[in-house]
Order: sequence, then C-alpha cells, then structure tokens
Amino acid sequence: MVTRRKLFAGGLLAGLAGAAVPSREAEAATDQSDSAVNALRSVLEEIRKDLRIQLSCSPTICQEVDMIRQEQRRFLKASIKFPDLIDIGIDVWERLCDWHVKNQQRLAISRMGDGRYSMAYGVTTLVLRPDMGGNYMGLGYDAK
Repeated sequence: MVTRRKLFAGGLLAGLAGAAVPSREAEAATDQSDSAVNALRSVLEEIRKDLRIQLSCSPTICQEVDMIRQEQRRFLKASIKFPDLIDIGIDVWERLCDWHVKNQQRLAISRMGDGRYSMAYGVTTLVLRPDMGGNYMGLGYDAK
C-alpha cells in the first residue's frame, strides 16, 4: 500500500527531476529564441543608425542652426535688428551647407568684396573664417 506521503514525495521528486533535465525540444526552442533575439537586435541597430543619420541635422535638430539662432536672438534683443554678419569656421560652414541641401533650402554662396566666402541664412550672412577653428562661431555684427 502506498501512503499519501510517499505518493506526493515521489511525484514532487519526479517533477523536479524532469524540470532540471532539459529536453531536446526545450534546447531547440531556446536556440530559436536566441537567434530571434539576435535578429531583432540587429534590425533595431540598423533602425537606430538610420535615425541617427536622418536626424543628424534636420530643421529642428541641428546644433549649428541652434547656435546661429541663439546669436541672432541675442543680437536682436540688444539692437532691435538681426545681425548682418556672423563669422563661422569651416566645420560649421560644411554642416550648414549639408543642412541646406538636406532640407531642400536654397544655398546661396557668394564671395564678398574682400574675397571671403559668404552664405545667406535667413536675413543674416554667414562669413567663412578658415583662419579660425573648425567649430568657431563668432558674435553677430553689422556690415558697417
């Protein structure tokens, strides 16, 4: 005769033993799960790279555009008009050229009377200063 205690203890031990030893089906499911997670991870990484490229200098997310706008605001508060000119370095110049192209804005580059390159940005003219650091951004000033 089997007592209740032996019945429960035997069933519990058998259940624990079955749970501790993974079956081939469980191993195959784990391998499929790992490969699915890795595939999902690579797809998400590709999406992240694409978003980083797309948002690198969009109309609302561009450090150089924000810096120019801040300088324009500062000058506007001080003199009740936008600055005529702002000097910028070559790195800022190139990123702003890319910004114009990417956002399908008219890129108006010309040479000033003294030979320096200039770019129109709104009502302000940006002047390339290759003699300054690449990320240089000067204060706004009048053409006079």
